Amino acid sequence: MTMGEFLRLRCGRDAAELIGAATGLETMYDRTAMMLLRDALTATGNRFFEIVGGMDLLPRALADSIKGEIVLRAPVRGIRARPDGALDQVIERDGSRTIERCDVVICAIPFGVLQQLELDPPLGPAKMAAVRSLGYESSTKVLLHCRRRFWETDYGIAGGASQSDLLYRALYYPSDNAAPVTEPQPTRPRFNTMYGGYENGEFAPRAPEVSAGPGVLLASYNWGQDARRLGQLPVEERVETVVRQVARIHPELADDGMVDDYASMFWDQYAWTRDSFAELLPGQQGTLYDDVISPVGNLHFAGEHASLDTGWIQGAVASAVRAVGEVVAA
Repeated sequence: MTMGEFLRLRCGRDAAELIGAATGLETMYDRTAMMLLRDALTATGNRFFEIVGGMDLLPRALADSIKGEIVLRAPVRGIRARPDGALDQVIERDGSRTIERCDVVICAIPFGVLQQLELDPPLGPAKMAAVRSLGYESSTKVLLHCRRRFWETDYGIAGGASQSDLLYRALYYPSDNAAPVTEPQPTRPRFNTMYGGYENGEFAPRAPEVSAGPGVLLASYNWGQDARRLGQLPVEERVETVVRQVARIHPELADDGMVDDYASMFWDQYAWTRDSFAELLPGQQGTLYDDVISPVGNLHFAGEHASLDTGWIQGAVASAVRAVGEVVAA
């Protein structure tokens, strides 16, 4: 059952439309209800942790713990099986291709990219069907660098999000200047959605001098059809659309010189993913999931798409533990 079918059955069509528009969830109404309900029931998005100094510290710390060479800027262009059970990887370095023999390969390449590789022989009918058919989601983000944090100085907002039924869908405020409020006020903005919320009280801006300075708004984070419609625009037009729409609730954004820089990503056009994240379609957990995660000889599979926590770092970590267990047990 899709999420849209589930909500229309349990709540009625009008209520389902209201829920979808107010939360942005309608962009995923064609996805399986089981995956989204699992996120909601386990409160997956209600307890985020921040790596102070940047998310890249996580892979850097992992890399520092690895004994052996880590080769960067050397994409794999093919995987070939050898008669002895080993594997050859076709590696591109400095414009030329080399062959590297491997006893075991753990492949964390997203399936949208894996389809582009030379696979000799093909991975078998069931695995290739899983590679072709696994549900994937589109996603677009637009970040705006603002010369002052008007959301903190003018609205008292520190962290959280504003949801909309417009194309930008969700606007997230930075929380680096947030402090807990000891005496909650009923007029203070609240933040509690399916994918994030304040579990322990309310927050307000901490340091006025920080609020008076620059900050970055995640002005748009959307999925599905909205992401494709926004992401396929040229970047400048994409940013202009988001600024114009968000200015309906934050007119300060349209002030001359308020936005002095921006960045944007549309993952469907990113060469190393070709999609944003995996999201099982109705029925695929029962009919496809085992084929998604199953090894093919000495080729094992990991990544968020090879887990039931799709779209999360947690899923990538869990899949890595499983894949390493397969290698050790072989």
